[in-house]
Amino acid sequence: MLSQTDRTIRNRGFTLVELMIAVVVMVLMMLAFGMIVSEAQKVVTISENKIRGNMTADAIERVIRNDISKINKSGFLCICKNPSHINTPVLIGLGFGKVTSKTCELFSDDGYVTSYGYAINEAASNGYGDKLATNVLFLRQALVLSTAGDGSADERDIWDHNITIFTGGTRTQINTYINDLSDYLGNSVVSVPPTEFSHIEDMWQVMSKDIECLGIMWTEGTKDASGNLKWYGVDYDNGYKVKARCEDTSLPVAEQYDYDDKDISDDVLEYTQSPGYGYRALWTHNDTTNWPKAIKIRFRLRDPELGEEHSTSDTQDTYTDYEVICNVP
Repeated sequence: MLSQTDRTIRNRGFTLVELMIAVVVMVLMMLAFGMIVSEAQKVVTISENKIRGNMTADAIERVIRNDISKINKSGFLCICKNPSHINTPVLIGLGFGKVTSKTCELFSDDGYVTSYGYAINEAASNGYGDKLATNVLFLRQALVLSTAGDGSADERDIWDHNITIFTGGTRTQINTYINDLSDYLGNSVVSVPPTEFSHIEDMWQVMSKDIECLGIMWTEGTKDASGNLKWYGVDYDNGYKVKARCEDTSLPVAEQYDYDDKDISDDVLEYTQSPGYGYRALWTHNDTTNWPKAIKIRFRLRDPELGEEHSTSDTQDTYTDYEVICNVP
C-alpha cells in the first residue's frame, strides 16, 4: 500500500522551472532544425541560380559561335569602344548566310552586319529601376544589308548600305561606316520588361537583361612565357583598361607604339578613333594576313532572382563569369 508521501510524489506535475527548461530545450531544437533547413534551402537556391545562369550563358554562347562562324575575311571585323558607354567594348563583323532578326529568319546574299555590346534599358527610368540588377542590356543586333543601299529601307533591321562598301572599300571608308554602326548600337534604347506594346518587337535583340560586365578580346595565337595565349582588347578585370598589342613590350620595338597617337590614316591595326570613340582594332579584306586567330567574349551575369537587397553585392553567390572563345574562320 502506497503511503501518502508516495502518492503525492507520484501524482505531482512538472514544476514551473521544469516547464521552462523543457520549453527552452524545445525552442533550441526548433532553432537548430530551422537553421539546418535554412542552410539546405540556401544550397538549393544557389544551385538553382547556377543552373539558371548556365542555361542563359549556354544560349548566348550558341548565338555567338554561330555569328562568328559566318564572319568572312572578304568583309571586316572590328573591336571598338561604345561611344555611349565609353569603357565598354563593342564587337562588329560582317557575316554571310542566315540571320535571325525581328522580321524573320532571312538568307542574305548581300550579307549582314552583327554587333554585340551594351544598350540602355529604358525600363530603368520607367519605374523598374529598383527591380533591375543593372540599367543596361547585353544587345546583339543583326542588320541585313539593303541590296539597293539607297536609304529606301525603313525597317530597323535593314541597313541601307550596300555590301560593296565593306567588301571593296578602303579601310578608311569601312572605318567611317563602323562609326555609324557604333553610334547605332550606342544610341539603341530597349525596354525590358516592355512598357509599351511597340517595345515587344525589340526583344529579339536582347541577349540578357542581367549583364554586369562585358569584355571582348582577340589573339593572334602567340603565347607568353607561361605558355598561355596572349589576349588583347578590352576586358573588365582592370576597369575596362585596354590591353593593346602595340603596347606589348615583348614584341619587337618596331611593332610597338602608342595607339592613342595613331588614327585610321596611319594604316595600323590598332588606333584611336576620335572624337569620343577611343580604342579600335580593325581587320578588313585589304589585309587578310593579320586577322585574329580567335575572339574571346567574357560576360558576367547577375542572377535576377536574388532580389534588390543584392543589387550592390559583389559576392560570388550573386553573379557568375562566363567566357566564349571562338576561332575566326
